[in-house]
Amino acid sequence: MAVGRHGLVDGNRVVAWARGVEIPWRARVNDAGLATLLADLNSRAGHPIREPSLRVGAGDQPTVELVEGSPGTAVDVAAAHAALAAAAASPAGAVIDLPVTGARPTVTTEAAETALTQARGLLQSPVTVRVEDQRSQLQPSELAPLIQSKAVDGELRVGLDQKGLDQLLRRKAPFAYTPGRDASFRISGSSVSVVPAVPGRSVQPGPAATALLAVATRGGVDRDIALPVASIQPELTTAKAKALGVTERVSSFTTTFSAADAPRVHNIGLIAASMNHKLIMPGGDFSMNAATGERTAAKGYRTAHVIVNGELVDGLGGGVCQAGTTMFNTVLMAGLPVLERRNHSLHISHYPLGRDATLNWPGTDLRFRNDSPYGIYITSSWSTSSLTFTLWSTSRNYKVSLSTSAMRNFRSPPTRYEDDPTMPKGTETVEEEGSQGFDVTVFRTVTKDGTVVRRDQFVSNYVPWTRIVRRGTGDAKPPGPLDPPIQPAPGG
Repeated sequence: MAVGRHGLVDGNRVVAWARGVEIPWRARVNDAGLATLLADLNSRAGHPIREPSLRVGAGDQPTVELVEGSPGTAVDVAAAHAALAAAAASPAGAVIDLPVTGARPTVTTEAAETALTQARGLLQSPVTVRVEDQRSQLQPSELAPLIQSKAVDGELRVGLDQKGLDQLLRRKAPFAYTPGRDASFRISGSSVSVVPAVPGRSVQPGPAATALLAVATRGGVDRDIALPVASIQPELTTAKAKALGVTERVSSFTTTFSAADAPRVHNIGLIAASMNHKLIMPGGDFSMNAATGERTAAKGYRTAHVIVNGELVDGLGGGVCQAGTTMFNTVLMAGLPVLERRNHSLHISHYPLGRDATLNWPGTDLRFRNDSPYGIYITSSWSTSSLTFTLWSTSRNYKVSLSTSAMRNFRSPPTRYEDDPTMPKGTETVEEEGSQGFDVTVFRTVTKDGTVVRRDQFVSNYVPWTRIVRRGTGDAKPPGPLDPPIQPAPGG
């Protein structure tokens, strides 16, 4: 080479050092970068074409007007590419004339007038829509807001907003929409039958819009169209329901409670109703919180006794843990795997020892799994003093054995004093006796034909019931007056 910092020193290199050397200039253009640059220049220097469009007025007698298009200008991309490539060799700061071309709207006046005629034809009078023998009328004032126009391939195409049309038809022609109904199960005594699914139907907005626009081309009073409807198959078809094998009772459990606490009884009935007719698919996990949702006043739940920090206090939804305990025992006896369960913080004597389950939205839940190849259908029945959950499926002939350990790790109850100014100072009254806390374990063994399917255990840690003592802080009671002497009876 005649130039460069490395290599042999020869005559050419010496001459180049002394006199310099000319190197030919070659420019390469980054096509992707140039395209981005030209697009930016076009957005600033060009003026987009405005295609013709339709302006639709509102009111009882809506009008349609044609908005004329206008030509635009745009950067000539090919010519600009060549000019910029040539300018690469120009001195810095050189001015380049950017080639610009004119462009006319693609929609001709004749095509725009055709669209105008179609839109006006649609709005000239009401359109009757029908499904079978049921009919409804769509007024021009209702159709006008749905009209849209768009330039496509040299035409100004008239369309209808499909979402808006669907909303209009649901309001004016509700008979065209019928919800489907999943297959379900009917329980009669100890037998189960499948209630067949019912398909629904719904208007197809796209074909419906096409049918309505076709009315615009008709003359006279023929403005009646049959709405195109499609059948909607339910998620659980009759065949699928039959294949689930829900044929018999596999487990049932009942708990009882006092009918005297009306708000608690009410809440138990609400959560029992929300569990009724639930279906767990094969392999599915079931969550009582997910199935019943948050317990709120808006859903009708009332304030009743709940356990908070080892004491009974009033709280919204008190009593729902009765449902948790009932379902837990139903699942235990079915031999199903329990994924999550938590005992009450306090031992409640009217539940089976160590076999209670509490619920609290959203964190404390009862969850279990349907590990069978069959569906499990849940039913609930309740009264003012009892609650029963029943699981219906196909029996796997499981035998479930439960045993309960001795209570252990006893813990003495704390004492909480409550000052009472209505009681004389120095006096005390025990309001709540309290009770010891303890731990207990329930063991479950599930077998089939003598073979163990699963063994599991459920540990319950109960805190002590707090002993509550009312303590007098009032003034000491002054001594009363002496009893008056007994007066002899007249004539005595």
